Amino acid sequence: MTEHDRLPAPLRAFMIHSELPWSAGSVLTIWRKARAKGDSHEAALARVKRAAAATLAREARNVWGPDHPAAKSP
Repeated sequence: MTEHDRLPAPLRAFMIHSELPWSAGSVLTIWRKARAKGDSHEAALARVKRAAAATLAREARNVWGPDHPAAKSP
């Protein structure tokens, strides 16, 4: 819980509302890489959300097959 509490506020909000369980370390790694490339907080959060959407699509394909609506990448 401490690791979660140390996250930047946008990442904490993302994790609270995410469809999949994410570890604080996973989202922080994506965030830090984006910020190191010069992305703004908003762009870094968008990158985290794209990664989450891709993961959700991959998991949906694995569980329900490629024709499931959630299996389509945004």
